[in-house]
Amino acid sequence: MEDKESIEVEAKIKEAAIKAALKILKAHRSEVSLESSDGDAPSSAGAYRFKAVHSEEINPGEEKENSQKEISADLDGSFSLLAKGDGIFLRVYPPEGQGQSVGLERVMARIRYCEIKDFDMKNVMEAVSKQDSIDVWIAPVQPITPKDGEITITVSRDKVTANALISEPWGDGKPASKEDIESALMMNNVTYGVEWGLIERIAADKRGFYYGKPVLLAQGVPPIDGENASVEYLFERGPHKKELIENPENLRIDFREINEIINVTKDEPLAKKTPPTPGVPGVSVFGEGILQKAGKDRRIPIGQNVYTVEDEDGETAFAKIDGTPHIKDGKITVLPIYQTSGDVDFSVGNIDFIGSVVIRGWVRDGFSVKAKGSIEVRGGVEGATLEAEEAIIIGAGVQSHSKGIVKAGGDVTAKYISNAIIHSRGNVIVGDAVLHSEIFAHKKILVKRGKGLISGGVIRAGEDVDANNIGSHLGTETVIEVGIIPEVRAEYDLVKNEIEEKSRKIDDTEKAILLLEKERKEKGFLTKDRVGLYERLKTNISFFEDDNTLLKKRLDQLKETLFASRFAKVSASRKIFSQVKVTIRGAIINVTDELDSCSLYEKNGEIHIGTYSP
Repeated sequence: MEDKESIEVEAKIKEAAIKAALKILKAHRSEVSLESSDGDAPSSAGAYRFKAVHSEEINPGEEKENSQKEISADLDGSFSLLAKGDGIFLRVYPPEGQGQSVGLERVMARIRYCEIKDFDMKNVMEAVSKQDSIDVWIAPVQPITPKDGEITITVSRDKVTANALISEPWGDGKPASKEDIESALMMNNVTYGVEWGLIERIAADKRGFYYGKPVLLAQGVPPIDGENASVEYLFERGPHKKELIENPENLRIDFREINEIINVTKDEPLAKKTPPTPGVPGVSVFGEGILQKAGKDRRIPIGQNVYTVEDEDGETAFAKIDGTPHIKDGKITVLPIYQTSGDVDFSVGNIDFIGSVVIRGWVRDGFSVKAKGSIEVRGGVEGATLEAEEAIIIGAGVQSHSKGIVKAGGDVTAKYISNAIIHSRGNVIVGDAVLHSEIFAHKKILVKRGKGLISGGVIRAGEDVDANNIGSHLGTETVIEVGIIPEVRAEYDLVKNEIEEKSRKIDDTEKAILLLEKERKEKGFLTKDRVGLYERLKTNISFFEDDNTLLKKRLDQLKETLFASRFAKVSASRKIFSQVKVTIRGAIINVTDELDSCSLYEKNGEIHIGTYSP
């Protein structure tokens, strides 16, 4: 028929008639219903006649899709033997996913089972080798020995799945029945998770969906292995500055402030362990229990300055000391010292560390290093800020160009200091020279090696200043103050200035009040605005006077603590040049003529010059 919905075909060989019908309809074998006009026997003319009709009662695509779900995702290769008008053909399908290819031994077993004779071994081997789903002639036309469909049950190595490989019947052989499949399962002791409904569909299938491919007939319950103990680190463990720099959105970030040092305090948690889980047992297709693998336990790997505490929630690692956490040799370690391998620059950023810091290079312009402990700089310091609660040691020198500051809770030691600001609650010890700098020390300032020169700037010490030379032959103005605690002196000067400013305000306010009182006396009244001004001035002067009283009281307290040492002195083993101003416990001397090797000290409010005494 032209509409191709129903056609009649005739051929002397049954398979040829079926093939012709499928070719005309352009349909799959499963999409066509075949009706034989003469039953399964040839007509009197020796030919087979079929009426082929598109099946309407089924949707082959849907059935293919459903059956595909019942077939393993990783499909082994399969094959078919086909009897055609011109001989016996072998079609080999390739595997899918991780499935295994068809082996020659399996094909030969089928050929022998179907009792195919005079087959061409070379062609068989070629078809098995190529596995390209193409029909390959392997034997001449011959009588077909009927063979029933076979069922092979394969249980997975883990005993969780059972697959059936159902072979296509040969010739007039019978297909595998429901009872055949169930019997095969029983013989293999498969009793759990059996898809009974699927077995019925396989037995009822007339289209060969399930032939030659593994079909999942039973599904057990796989065991769930326990999870191993895991360790969560509670501090960052990787550099992130490079990522920030390479991100164009971060162009406005001050990369000096990107401090990659991790600070932890004593008893701060560093890592937490989650205990292992036991897992859940499974059930095999034999109905037997399958043991799961319990998760493996582990300890938090700890090193120096770390301890652990175990509780019902797991294990936690804590820091024994203040410092920076590191992973060293696979173990968590807290180091009390932070070290850089080179300069403090954009590659490192500013440093703010809870312990001590060692810089193996220089501290460059604009950067800062802050430490709760000490700071050691193997190189030098440019216009940078260094702050330490303990000592600061600078291997080379400080060349600040009047930028930055160096502040230490202990001693400050450097080879030289130029155009810098140094504050120390201990001593300041310089090897070569101090030039045009502001040096404030609670204790001594010593410049004794090499030139041992102090020239220019302001030098203040609570105790002594001792150098080889002070000032210069060029008459460089140099201010030396000793016997006064620098911080107290700074506050003293500040309070004194505030008292002077308040006194000026009081004086100006009193004058304004007198003018308004004179105006009222001459006119006999003040306007409303002038009355308001008068009242505000009276209120302000009261506040100014109260403030001044408190400031004068504070100034008296500072005077009592201003002088640090009764024995403070200024000493030069070689010379004190002119233009050097020396203040000792409030007594002042301006050096106009060079002084050779001497010590200056205060007695009875005056400065005396004596023999050099270190």
